[in-house]
Amino acid sequence: MKTVTLRNQRPPKLPKPKKAEEFPPVHFNVLHGRVIECFEGKIPVVHGGGVTIRGYGRSWVDTTVHNVLSCWFVDHQSGQQHKIDFGQDYLDMRYGHDATLLWANGQLFAIANHTTGQIKYPRLQRTILPRKNVGLSFFTVAVLLLLALFEGIISLLLAELFLTTVHGPWSQLHHHQYQLTQAGANLGLLIAIIATVIIGGLPFALLARGNAKNRAYNATQEQYLTDKLCQAEDRWIRQYAPPRITAR
Repeated sequence: MKTVTLRNQRPPKLPKPKKAEEFPPVHFNVLHGRVIECFEGKIPVVHGGGVTIRGYGRSWVDTTVHNVLSCWFVDHQSGQQHKIDFGQDYLDMRYGHDATLLWANGQLFAIANHTTGQIKYPRLQRTILPRKNVGLSFFTVAVLLLLALFEGIISLLLAELFLTTVHGPWSQLHHHQYQLTQAGANLGLLIAIIATVIIGGLPFALLARGNAKNRAYNATQEQYLTDKLCQAEDRWIRQYAPPRITAR
């Protein structure tokens, strides 16, 4: 027997859920270890400048000393030893300190010294997730303006050709040939200006719309990345308790 469902008894249609925007994944690497050896050094960097022409001029040389740090760690779980070169951007630590190093997509994102309770976020060399470009380059703007000028000239010629071919109050017969009046010339110029604004302004409008979408994407991705980093920091740094090993 066939069952018939009345229209007013059917469940209401629910709106389709919006598709969640997908972002590139964030891969984390973590090292929980104890410092067994530190190497702190100083690297002199020489820089200078000046101009000399035929023996006359002025030059200067300056030297800046940068402190760098490298440490050996023993992994808390595996006992394997690792050497980490921090360079200039490091957190103070010494023998016997327990530390956690957290990488995000291959970049050292956070250094935590559990013994001193300090956390440092080294300066990133690049963004953890790729961002979409926003803005217009000078070359793009110049090309679009040249195209708009070229299209304006073509539009003016086509408008004059149309107005002289299709006779009306904007043209008059002169020596067996139709010529544009002042009103016709103004009309042709107006048509050319409108065509130039439409044709030349359309790429700028599309680029502006694309920039707005890219800004929204970057802002949403930044919030997504912030949530991921906070979750990783809470999990592997703030909630981590180093093993109780008495330092020698």
